[in-house]
Amino acid sequence: MIRSRLFHVGLFLYGLSFVFYIFALRKESLSVLYPFVSTTYIWTTFFSIKFLHEKMNVWKWAGLIGIIIGVTFIGLGS
Repeated sequence: MIRSRLFHVGLFLYGLSFVFYIFALRKESLSVLYPFVSTTYIWTTFFSIKFLHEKMNVWKWAGLIGIIIGVTFIGLGS
């Protein structure tokens, strides 16, 4: 696995996201930024549907919509 190209690409992207997160923390408070980390669940869901052909049920969609609404309210409140 350590020699895998995809492993190194993923590690690079993770490091890049960490750098962006640190820069964002300089501009905004953690209480506002941290809920936006939950958008990871949104992207993971969409990518798993697209690439892994995951099946979604009503409860999964309801949870995803709840995350989107929560992040939206926090974004509007700041």
